[in-house]
Amino acid sequence: MQTGDARGPDDDPAAADARRDRAAARVQGLIQEGERLFAQRTALAGHWQDVAMNFYVERADFTVGHGGGFDFASHLMTGQPMQARQELANAIGGMLRPPGRNWFALRARHGGPKDGVLSQAVKAWLENRQRVMREAMYEPAAMLQRATKQADNDYVTFGNAVISVDVNWRDTALLYRCWHLRDVAWLEDFTGRIDEVHRRETRSAHDVMRLFPASHAPELALLRPEEARQRQIQCRHIVLPADRFGDPSIRQPYVSVYIDVEHDRLMEAAGRPTLGYVIPRWQTISGSQYGFSPTVVASLADARTLQDMTRTILEAGEKAVDPPMVATQEAVRSDLALFPGGVTYVDAAYDERLGAALRPISQDRSGLPVGLEMQQDLRAQIAAAWMLNKLTLPGAGQGMTAYEVGQRIQEYIRQALPLFEPIEAEYNGALCQETFKTLASVNAFGDRFQLPDELLSEEVEFEFDNPFTVAGDQEALVRYREVAGVLAAQKQIDPAADVELDLRAMYRDTLQAVAGSARWIRDEAQAAAARAALDREAEQAAAMNALAAGGAAASSVGQGAKAVREGVGDQALEALLAAAAEEGAADDETA
Repeated sequence: MQTGDARGPDDDPAAADARRDRAAARVQGLIQEGERLFAQRTALAGHWQDVAMNFYVERADFTVGHGGGFDFASHLMTGQPMQARQELANAIGGMLRPPGRNWFALRARHGGPKDGVLSQAVKAWLENRQRVMREAMYEPAAMLQRATKQADNDYVTFGNAVISVDVNWRDTALLYRCWHLRDVAWLEDFTGRIDEVHRRETRSAHDVMRLFPASHAPELALLRPEEARQRQIQCRHIVLPADRFGDPSIRQPYVSVYIDVEHDRLMEAAGRPTLGYVIPRWQTISGSQYGFSPTVVASLADARTLQDMTRTILEAGEKAVDPPMVATQEAVRSDLALFPGGVTYVDAAYDERLGAALRPISQDRSGLPVGLEMQQDLRAQIAAAWMLNKLTLPGAGQGMTAYEVGQRIQEYIRQALPLFEPIEAEYNGALCQETFKTLASVNAFGDRFQLPDELLSEEVEFEFDNPFTVAGDQEALVRYREVAGVLAAQKQIDPAADVELDLRAMYRDTLQAVAGSARWIRDEAQAAAARAALDREAEQAAAMNALAAGGAAASSVGQGAKAVREGVGDQALEALLAAAAEEGAADDETA
């Protein structure tokens, strides 16, 4: 086994040999660990192949290969199960990651030090970093849409998806790639989080020499350029915790290892701050690190039955339209011409009283409508299993009260929760976290010490704009309107009823739920200052009205207006008002 030259110019030969032996042992151990993981899930790969043959024929190459011009769906009688999968996968991207909207937002995990409320300035700072992150994610070179489109279909079909998040140094951009589940295996730590990933891949010798110029196998350099492009090398990419790798020189939390399996050669072992993979799992069971799709579990039997039933119905319909024929022996003198316009010759001496020489076999078609009804029932069951009836937010019917609207929203949340909750946490949240950490590791957000003071001790997490949160925001607005209606009714009886409520807090909380941007809402201190300014203006206007109504002398009015214009203090204004009141009282007594 070759792992590269481990001897430096001043190294002790024995120490260099010992280092080389340790590196060789690590490489061999990682290869064996990967082979063990792939062997353990052989039966699972067979199950994924069966699932793909019914729902995702483009991915049906777990146990068989797809050659050029492969007819993916030649074995299917109906494409309705595939249509259900496509509709749900498209809905995930369209509803949870709409390209034209800000579907994620940054926030502090613990809310900041001020009673759990961040200032609007800090929220605006987070929105600015959110903008930087969004621009990096949707850079064309990043290929986010392509990777998530493939991953969405893997996620809803197999319950697992694998997306790598890297930095494409050639294009100075992020790079997202979705990998085939056939080629990836992983391990969990004791907390249930994935912390070790093994990925098989085939690279050309040309790419291996270009990506790892100092550590590829020496015999690859002897290949001619056209041979190097055609020669395929079996490689392995492994990411695992650095302490498990056993190299004390690596100071990062994880280590990324590239191995030339064909030559047992370590091509690269580099530290990295993150795992570099996002592996969402829809639903898991104890004892297995792999997820499964509850929609497939509920509909696989129906999909198989639907294919068989459709085949039977098609055959019955074909027989009904083009029934089999019966011919009298020796009476028919030519081949049966069953095509349009065909002529079949019969013996002229045949006696037709004995029966027609050529006649269709009578068919009992009474079972055909029943078969069609059963087929429609299976289609409806498959659509329900794939949650297609839970993708639309219920609208408010005409004449519905706010309470009825709120109840319908609550019902929608309960029905959509099994779909949206795992995707938000395991998929979108993990993708955003991995992207944020990757950008931070290359200083895309600037120095950490430039963070606002309120965020220095906080961790950043994400909240999402999806139908689930939109329903929650609508519920907040409905609750606000309900409380406002109750308050308006009560004030007809008790004018001071609003003292029971903190109206500003109620209003601001509703605004936080429905506002599209943090910049739309002023900071509480700014809002309080603006309210104080309005109150002062109202007091000054009332003072001017009092001066005019009290019959104050023109000179006093002029002085009062001048004082107001010059912005005199509250004490001076009160003194002026008192003098004007005394002068007005004296005028009244004289009159």
